[in-house]
Amino acid sequence: MTHYPLRSRIRHDVMPLLDSCTETDAATLLAGNAASAREDIECLDTQAQTIASAIITADGDPLHHASSDPDDALSTSAVVTSFDADRLKHYPAALRKRVIMIALNRIDIPFSHRHVIAIDDLVMRWHGQGAVNLPLQYSANRKNNVIHVCKDGGHANR
Repeated sequence: MTHYPLRSRIRHDVMPLLDSCTETDAATLLAGNAASAREDIECLDTQAQTIASAIITADGDPLHHASSDPDDALSTSAVVTSFDADRLKHYPAALRKRVIMIALNRIDIPFSHRHVIAIDDLVMRWHGQGAVNLPLQYSANRKNNVIHVCKDGGHANR
């Protein structure tokens, strides 16, 4: 067995094996699938931005766009971000989770997939459970049909 870098082993050993198994050019198939996945991601991201513009609020004002301008008062400097769980629950999981990620990104806190799933549970399977603890002393709480994401102790619903 030849010992060379993984990328080289894939190119020289794995790809020819895939070509032989599929009786076609596996690299072309993989590239086509990657392009299709990119198109799907772009479509979902665009739809999620539209939904987020309609249902996410910061400090009580609708966020009609995602701004990267540090002078924009509604960009990531907002302490409280809220969104309508009843409206969000009608969308497929891929869109719901993207909207939740948009909300968390707008207040500039780090998060993991685990946090997004826990907040999605507040949307889809709410039965009065407590807050979702997030990094940097933030948490997500649901009161009635609204989920508030803010610094711990800063929730109006506590």
